[in-house]
Amino acid sequence: MISSLEFVSSSHDSTLFVKCTDASHIIMSLYVDDMIIIGDNIDDISILKTKLAREFEMKDLGYLR
Repeated sequence: MISSLEFVSSSHDSTLFVKCTDASHIIMSLYVDDMIIIGDNIDDISILKTKLAREFEMKDLGYLR
Protein backbone atom coordinates (compact mmCIF):
# COMPACT_ATOMS: atom_id res chain seq x y z
CA MET A 1 0.00 0.00 0.00
CA ILE A 2 2.70 2.49 1.00
CA SER A 3 4.77 1.88 -2.13
CA SER A 4 1.68 2.47 -4.31
CA LEU A 5 1.62 6.00 -2.83
CA GLU A 6 5.22 6.49 -4.06
CA PHE A 7 6.82 6.21 -0.62
CA VAL A 8 10.24 4.62 -0.29
CA SER A 9 11.25 2.61 2.76
CA SER A 10 14.27 3.89 4.62
CA SER A 11 17.37 1.72 4.41
CA HIS A 12 18.09 2.58 8.06
CA ASP A 13 14.69 1.94 9.68
CA SER A 14 11.90 -0.36 8.48
CA THR A 15 9.25 1.85 10.12
CA LEU A 16 10.26 5.01 8.25
CA PHE A 17 8.97 5.94 4.79
CA VAL A 18 9.87 8.98 2.68
CA LYS A 19 8.31 10.64 -0.35
CA CYS A 20 10.20 13.45 -2.07
CA THR A 21 8.83 15.43 -5.01
CA ASP A 22 9.65 18.81 -6.49
CA ALA A 23 6.73 20.26 -4.52
CA SER A 24 7.20 18.61 -1.13
CA HIS A 25 8.90 16.19 1.21
CA ILE A 26 6.81 13.90 3.44
CA ILE A 27 8.14 11.57 6.12
CA MET A 28 5.89 8.93 7.63
CA SER A 29 6.79 6.83 10.65
CA LEU A 30 4.72 3.74 11.45
CA TYR A 31 4.78 1.77 14.67
CA VAL A 32 2.16 -0.93 15.37
CA ASP A 33 -1.07 1.11 15.09
CA ASP A 34 0.40 4.62 15.38
CA MET A 35 1.51 6.89 12.56
CA ILE A 36 3.34 10.21 12.48
CA ILE A 37 3.30 12.21 9.27
CA ILE A 38 5.50 15.27 8.86
CA GLY A 39 6.25 17.36 5.82
CA ASP A 40 6.62 20.78 4.31
CA ASN A 41 3.33 20.89 2.37
CA ILE A 42 0.10 20.66 4.36
CA ASP A 43 -1.98 20.08 1.21
CA ASP A 44 0.06 17.00 0.25
CA ILE A 45 -0.23 15.69 3.82
CA SER A 46 -4.03 16.13 3.68
CA ILE A 47 -4.19 14.23 0.38
CA LEU A 48 -2.11 11.43 1.89
CA LYS A 49 -4.37 11.19 4.94
CA THR A 50 -7.45 11.04 2.69
CA LYS A 51 -5.95 8.20 0.63
CA LEU A 52 -4.96 6.27 3.74
CA ALA A 53 -8.40 6.77 5.31
CA ARG A 54 -9.98 5.08 2.28
CA GLU A 55 -8.04 1.91 3.07
CA PHE A 56 -7.74 1.98 6.88
CA GLU A 57 -9.80 3.07 9.85
CA MET A 58 -8.02 6.16 11.15
CA LYS A 59 -8.31 8.91 13.73
CA ASP A 60 -6.57 12.23 13.23
CA LEU A 61 -5.21 13.36 16.59
CA GLY A 62 -4.08 16.71 15.19
CA TYR A 63 -0.72 18.36 15.34
CA LEU A 64 2.18 16.67 17.08
CA ARG A 65 3.10 18.33 20.35
